[in-house]
Amino acid sequence: SMNSGGSPLYVINGIPIDNTQRGSAGEWGGSDDGDGIGNINPDDVETMTVLKGQAASALYGARASNGVIIITTKKGKKNDFSVDYNLNYMAEKAIDFTDFQYEYGQGQQGSKPTDVLSARNSNRMSWGEKLDGSQVIQFDGKQYAYSAVKDNIKNFYRTGSAFTNTIAFSGGGDRGAFRLSLSNLDAKSIVRNSGLDRKTANFNVEQKITDKLTANIVVNYIDEKSKLRPQLSDGPMNPNNFQFLASNVNQQIFAPGYDTTTGFETQFSDDEYVSNPWFVVNQYVNDLSRKRWITSSSLKYDFTKWLYAQARVGYDIINDNLLKAEPWGTAYTQDKHGNLQDKASSQRMELNVDGLIGASHDITDNFSFDAAIGANLRKNQYEKVAVGGSYFLIPYQYTLGNVRNPRTDPNSNYDFWKTEVHSAYYTFDLAYKNFLTVSTTGRYDAYSTLPSTNNTIFTPSVSAGFIFSELANINNLNFGKLRLSYAQTSGELADAYKTALYYTLGSPLGGIPTGSFSTDLPNLFLKAFVTTEVELGAELKFFKNRLNFDIAVYKKKTDDLLKQSSRFLKYEDLVRGYEARSDYYAAVGQKGKALDAANEAIKLQKENFGRENTQAIAEMNALYQIQVKDKSISTLNKDIKLNNLKLERNRLVLLITALIVLLLLIFIILYYSIYKQHKNKQEKEKVQLQQQLLRTQMEPHFIFNTLSALQSFIRLEEKDKAIKYLHQFSRLLRSSLELSREKLVPLSDEIETLENYLSLQQMRYNNAFQFSLETPNEDLDAIMLPPMLVQPFVENSILHGIDLSQNNGFIQVNFVLTDQILKVEITDSGQSLSENKVQNHHSLSSIICEERLQLLGKERNQNAGVTYAKNRNGGTLVTLNIPTSPIA
Repeated sequence: SMNSGGSPLYVINGIPIDNTQRGSAGEWGGSDDGDGIGNINPDDVETMTVLKGQAASALYGARASNGVIIITTKKGKKNDFSVDYNLNYMAEKAIDFTDFQYEYGQGQQGSKPTDVLSARNSNRMSWGEKLDGSQVIQFDGKQYAYSAVKDNIKNFYRTGSAFTNTIAFSGGGDRGAFRLSLSNLDAKSIVRNSGLDRKTANFNVEQKITDKLTANIVVNYIDEKSKLRPQLSDGPMNPNNFQFLASNVNQQIFAPGYDTTTGFETQFSDDEYVSNPWFVVNQYVNDLSRKRWITSSSLKYDFTKWLYAQARVGYDIINDNLLKAEPWGTAYTQDKHGNLQDKASSQRMELNVDGLIGASHDITDNFSFDAAIGANLRKNQYEKVAVGGSYFLIPYQYTLGNVRNPRTDPNSNYDFWKTEVHSAYYTFDLAYKNFLTVSTTGRYDAYSTLPSTNNTIFTPSVSAGFIFSELANINNLNFGKLRLSYAQTSGELADAYKTALYYTLGSPLGGIPTGSFSTDLPNLFLKAFVTTEVELGAELKFFKNRLNFDIAVYKKKTDDLLKQSSRFLKYEDLVRGYEARSDYYAAVGQKGKALDAANEAIKLQKENFGRENTQAIAEMNALYQIQVKDKSISTLNKDIKLNNLKLERNRLVLLITALIVLLLLIFIILYYSIYKQHKNKQEKEKVQLQQQLLRTQMEPHFIFNTLSALQSFIRLEEKDKAIKYLHQFSRLLRSSLELSREKLVPLSDEIETLENYLSLQQMRYNNAFQFSLETPNEDLDAIMLPPMLVQPFVENSILHGIDLSQNNGFIQVNFVLTDQILKVEITDSGQSLSENKVQNHHSLSSIICEERLQLLGKERNQNAGVTYAKNRNGGTLVTLNIPTSPIA
């Protein structure tokens, strides 16, 4: 979905965990601050399973549209005790030392720098003279060799390392087992002064309380600290800026990156926003710490060997602290006094409560099944408190009291939201001799972030697998499986509180509290998005599993995604643009232009208020009034709602019963659906074949009529006309043959072919008639229609409409496009015929084209056909309605 970043759902020991990405880099900078799964110690992982496709992950519901990865952690062994120690060391180095040119050196316009200022301003420019080893001045006033420096990037970075120690104690008795692991990770980045320290503790205990009741508890604690997470992309604090150095400049001369007396950054180029990497690694602050608890507990009761009930509770709580500062001395900050960008504490919580009843049983020697039905409650909550400000009073003291201008925006200083999802689900697997399986799942979700009238959805899945290697003995094939599936998953589109109008408190004005509402209108028509996938796949394993193939062909579609409207941003951008222009003209002394630009900004602001804001305020006021009335109705009907809650409980019981019944009916319904789709497809193919057949019947008739004219020229020994006619006919024949190979052709090609045909007929009948073609004001190449539909009716007008003996005939053809229906009107100057006479004068080709139009209308489910009428100025009017298809 649009709000999930493409990340799969991670499930650890049956409980989903929070995998929110804390930060990422965009075009203008940012840092990768890690996600949730990166906190897990790899030494604690027993197995990892990737669920492929929507059918495999559909049971997990809202967050499974991007797939599911299931992780189980290590457990202790019964009647055993052991101590395990694992040490892992990894070294890393930068690998991309791009081979820059080393022929020309620092400078501009073919010249070396001659003073301190020109040296600094050209440090990133290799447009100087050829490198000759001579002495040249640098930013610090010292002389250095004008020679190639080839290891700048390599020498700036260091060798990174990751050192992990894990010790684990495990043991158990007859009725249970435990495992306790302690781990420490000490990682140093290739970026100097950047690294990660993580300590984890994992405790897993399973105990059989009675012969039928088993309890399991898993506790995972993470304490993680990271220092100087590197900035990426085109951000000022990117430590990779030395890649821009001229080929003769040694990066080491810019160390330590700041003046040791004043603390101000040593600016190494003409752009203060391209920070000195030595200043970044020695002074910049981007430190995060995290304390996290991931716990789960479960009780499982076995009624029989094949029937059980289970209850699970999972709790994932994350406490993060962030300190991000542009330190004292940063060149691009005011007076180089730096900024406190963010000093924040946040807490993110996820609670999962799950209950299910399951069964696994062999029905006969050949048939077995696995089934479960259950319900889930998920709660998520987030709270963040942050402070910030600009202009440090004294160096290196990163507190709110040490900034001159504290940040006052409430939206930046505090954030809070919470959501809930209520779910019910079922799964059923049926297997025959372990080589043929059919599986189906269904899930019902109700989202708190969606409108109460439209916050539920049901998503099913069905899949089948066939292990053909169990039946066929194929040399060197150890395993072969075919699979087919249809599945749906859903998810919530919006963040919390997007269905109501709410206000944000602002700074007091004259002692009076102020507030503002969001520019986003509340949307009362939000609904869950749905991802639908159909997949056909195969798994093949050869040569004792040494060569494996996993192949899949699938069609995946997501409906009801949400896009943010930019309606109000356009005016704001224009206003800002005029204001910036006014500031520029004022700065360069062009007061008249500055005043004109300022007036344009004011004018746009007035228009914005008059057009957009007035309408928006009216809409919001209407929504507000609706919400007030809803609240009043809600208060009056409180007792009714309490009764409805009881009814909803009964509905849940009814829903579970209905799901069980649905389980029995689902195969019949799906079979009928597939059968219906197959039948519709066959019907469509039949219509297309009929179209092709009619076209093949028409094309010989068209060529026969054209050749008959050529024959008459030759018989009358009119050689020049015959040659000219043959040349024109060859062009027409070539274009008609090209069109005949296509199911759809551009209108421009159809008109060109028609014009060639009319020119031929003019030659055939000694210019006994004139013609005119009127085309629509559209892109004719983008309008697609079946070929050779218009020509037969034009031919009818020539042969049966106009009087060719009078040498004053006229044919008019108008093309008009309306709602993907091309209306073609063919009028002639002949004597008006009654409808019966018109029908009697049909040619074979026009009859075929009428049938083609009827089939085309049936295929497209659109109005298509031919009508005949008397023209008011005499002659006959033939109207064709042809469905068209625009080019995608």
